[in-house]
Amino acid sequence: MRIVTKRGRWLLAGALCLGLTSSATARQAGQAEWTGTISVDEDANGIWAPGGTGTDTPTIGVNAHMSSSYTLNGDGTVSWTGSINNSLDMAGYYTIPTHGAGSGVGTSNVEFNGTDWEIGVEADDDFKTLTDYTAQDRVIATKVFGFVLEIAKAMGQNVNLDATHIEEGLQGPAPVLVSSSGGANATTLTGSKIVTIPDSSRIGGFAGVPSTITVRWSLKKGPVTPHVKIYGPECGCIEGDATDKSLHFTAGATPRGGTFSEFIVTSTGKMPEITENEGGEKPSLQITGTKDTGTVTVKIRYTRNGARSESAPFTVNFCQIETIELADNEHDIGFGLDGKLIVNAKAKLWRGGREVKDELEWEIDKMGSPTSLEAEPSSKKGDQIKFTYVNMPRKNSDFGAKTITARTKGACACERRETIRTFFPDVDTNHPDDGTPNWYYCWKQTGAVPPIARGWLKYEESITDPFQPGNPIARYDHATQKILISSLVFAKGACRDEVTPGTNTKTGRHAEAIDCFGETVRHELQHRTDAIDWWGSPAGPYGVDLSDWFLNDWDHDLVPNEVETLLTGCKPGTRIDMTVDVLKALTLRDKEDLIERGKKTWFTCAQRPFRQDTTDAEINAYWKGWTWPIGSVDAEDWSCGDLSKQWKGKKCGK
Repeated sequence: MRIVTKRGRWLLAGALCLGLTSSATARQAGQAEWTGTISVDEDANGIWAPGGTGTDTPTIGVNAHMSSSYTLNGDGTVSWTGSINNSLDMAGYYTIPTHGAGSGVGTSNVEFNGTDWEIGVEADDDFKTLTDYTAQDRVIATKVFGFVLEIAKAMGQNVNLDATHIEEGLQGPAPVLVSSSGGANATTLTGSKIVTIPDSSRIGGFAGVPSTITVRWSLKKGPVTPHVKIYGPECGCIEGDATDKSLHFTAGATPRGGTFSEFIVTSTGKMPEITENEGGEKPSLQITGTKDTGTVTVKIRYTRNGARSESAPFTVNFCQIETIELADNEHDIGFGLDGKLIVNAKAKLWRGGREVKDELEWEIDKMGSPTSLEAEPSSKKGDQIKFTYVNMPRKNSDFGAKTITARTKGACACERRETIRTFFPDVDTNHPDDGTPNWYYCWKQTGAVPPIARGWLKYEESITDPFQPGNPIARYDHATQKILISSLVFAKGACRDEVTPGTNTKTGRHAEAIDCFGETVRHELQHRTDAIDWWGSPAGPYGVDLSDWFLNDWDHDLVPNEVETLLTGCKPGTRIDMTVDVLKALTLRDKEDLIERGKKTWFTCAQRPFRQDTTDAEINAYWKGWTWPIGSVDAEDWSCGDLSKQWKGKKCGK
């Protein structure tokens, strides 16, 4: 079995030539009256192990689907549509998605070989595909070459992990050559074939991941109105920043058996470039136009048995929507203090060599509740548009990239897209719920906080801690089992530099903004873990009687004696006289004296950093906090302002 590709070349033995008989004798001339459809679905779903089975080599998951549909026009030509959707799962770290769709023309042939019917179709064109490598770039930058990223940032270089990386490609619809049972006088041919091949690379997979191909056909033979007809696109949409567009045309005629002239091409304005113009049995025309190209008219002549006929004029326009212009060229836009985010945009539409007014229709991605979207004009039509998002959304994930689209419909259905990024003002409190700062409200929803811990967080403008002087940026409160986060977390230099164990020399690692937030949460969660490990519950010593606390923690530093006696440098202190000192503490008559005596051994454990001002309770928390992966949630930070990881705009919160 075999696959036929463009221009009749054989691509791969054993694929889409399904059930073809070996006999090549007694062939009967193809009939022009065959019309109908042929559909092809190609699917692959499996795992590819580059290192082979039984190894520790990461695997790649393949999930791909491609569909092609051919319509036989009854004159030896076909019109086709095709689409592909493919996603490669790179060992669970990220995915590489590919998608694309398009249409075009091609040729068909239906012949009786003396036993059954051979049906062949192939496309003369490809369609465009888009493969998104953005996630791959981010993982490589942050996980594989994270140290390079940190060095670049330290040197003041602008490291942009937000740029999309999308590559274009071409994909041809699956050609088909199948056999269908039926006698020489058959007037209908229907059937289906399913075959599995061990290679899915044609649709984006790999050798070793099988592809299942399903072909269905439904054809009929009957009277077809005699005609000479041109097939091809009525419009050439010049995409993105391209300056031109190439279009392909073919022609068919009934009855068959004659020859075609070259195509006759005229234009109301600037002529397109003609890169191919062939007549004969299989005519082919390739033209390239720009936004200045006038309306193009194409005709062709056909001669059979000395009689000449001509096709009806075929009209073609080239269309381009110029780059969407944003107000002040701002692509990063923040909500104002009035709870509104405004997007002003404009664009020009060209068709048939001239600028066309008032045909553009506009659209922009929506946000979640309670955000509403307003447009001016309300019809969303015209050369200019003003979109207004009203009220910030509840979900942090509703911020970020939004696509604004300008399109024109009809025979020339073209569109142009531009991406903006939406942000929230950081220190304000105009989110829809609890009056906490926007940064706290939104960052709490990100990967900086484990989902299970989000209900344990509580914002307080200022925090005090009896175990240390001043105002800490955060604290785990054993009495309420809450992680208290203060306004001080959101400040430059809020988090302390990482130091090496033993020497307390700085390592160079430092967390800022959302990284400081994530590091702080991880730090305080370790205090909760310590409370459970040391005292049996998240309440820590507050979960036991006061007398038990004093009996098991002589210096009252939250670290049980049995823990401190096993750690280098730790001193559990002196046992308190239960008959006197506890009574004083309970009646608050001499609590200060009790604490002062305890403080003498609050700062003894060698495993804690910053020995001059951190208590023994920090023997685990700082080290755990510093395991926070800096940069890992940058893509979720949609705050605008000086501490934002992504903001590049100018008008934050105005």
